[in-house]
Amino acid sequence: MDSIVYSDSGKVVGSINESGIFTKIVKASNMLRSPKAWCFDVSTIDNTSPPIKGLKIIVEDTKTEYEVGINKFRKHAGTLDRGYGKQYYLTLEHWYSYTSMLLEDATPEDTEFQIKMGL
Repeated sequence: MDSIVYSDSGKVVGSINESGIFTKIVKASNMLRSPKAWCFDVSTIDNTSPPIKGLKIIVEDTKTEYEVGINKFRKHAGTLDRGYGKQYYLTLEHWYSYTSMLLEDATPEDTEFQIKMGL
């Protein structure tokens, strides 16, 4: 069962599953514009229990998902503070991304492909 993760101010920032994958649901407008990156509060990454093993971002308005392992994240992440507290950011080039498509939104061709692939 997923556990809800809160920021230091008590705001819900995501959830973490039993495998240590931290998931955050956002809108495309939440992406850092320069450089193009996704950000996380430093305290969320460093203090979440159980420890984070991977990160997943679901962009609800584009159905795009981004994933990265924590080791790669730590190796390539930068830090910044633009008035919202200290954050880590990871530019898009370091994320694995894909667009998810729900069967109810799919064309007949997409549905046939997803069924064949077991999706």
